[in-house]
Amino acid sequence: MLWGFVAGLMAGWATVTEYPAAPASAIIALFAVARVWTGGWSRRVRIASGVAAGALICIAVLMLYQRATFGSALHTGYAYEYEVGDFPCTSQGFLGIKLPRLHVAFKLLFGLERGLFVSAPVAMVAVAGLRWLQKRPATRVPGYTAAAIFVYYLLFNASYCEWSAGWSYGPRYMAAGIALLCVGLAPAWDHFRKNGRRILLGLLAVSVLFSLIAVSTTPQPASQYRSPMIQLLWPSFWSGNLALNQSSMLAPFDADADDAPGAFNLGQLMGLHGLASLLPLLAVWALAGMVWVKTKECGEKRMQVSEQVRK
Repeated sequence: MLWGFVAGLMAGWATVTEYPAAPASAIIALFAVARVWTGGWSRRVRIASGVAAGALICIAVLMLYQRATFGSALHTGYAYEYEVGDFPCTSQGFLGIKLPRLHVAFKLLFGLERGLFVSAPVAMVAVAGLRWLQKRPATRVPGYTAAAIFVYYLLFNASYCEWSAGWSYGPRYMAAGIALLCVGLAPAWDHFRKNGRRILLGLLAVSVLFSLIAVSTTPQPASQYRSPMIQLLWPSFWSGNLALNQSSMLAPFDADADDAPGAFNLGQLMGLHGLASLLPLLAVWALAGMVWVKTKECGEKRMQVSEQVRK
């Protein structure tokens, strides 16, 4: 019951902070009950009760907040966006959400403007990895759960009127689902052999490079760019023109258009310029890689010792 309560609380709090997380949170709750389904009704009821208790606390917090802020427990901030004129499209459908559009879903996966498989091609392998998870009895339920959450966020993004999400790199409204998609990378690695793993590593290297280029230049390219990587990010990166954001996360307010850029990286604070300013970040990555390799070697040695002891 305690772990069910924790699952319900975390899933419920995700919904408090971001309303579109509600369906994904419901999938997590069903997953928690499915994990103990073979344990009989007593265990099912305990887990379901714990999940419900955690979720109800979050529902109460959300309703109290909405009542204090908007005068009614059932009113949300999204309902007022159209009235102030910030997002006119929210008058369409349910707060801007309509039926999923196939051509938009295609753009979210393969388009040059927001395509996930373009900005992170290794994600294509993760799709196959989730399918391999679903074929194994021991991992079938987690595989379907991860896939269901990713598909939900894809459909949600394809349903929203402002699907491109303004100034953004990649499919912003799908971001929470991408993490669940990447669960498939580990089984994909296990499934592949030598040549397959080389291809996976190549796709991973390209994906990491594209992400590095985006975050070191600007993860918020203006909406005028129909292919941000080709038109802005790639040329800016290789010319050493980094930290393009006008505002800084450390500033209490957004900078004016005439102000000097407020974004920076650690290397620039150390006096490094251009691509050289990324050296501190790469050093941290290298150190993390060394620790990971050492940890992996120690784990393998412990497994060998344990196996010898059992024999």
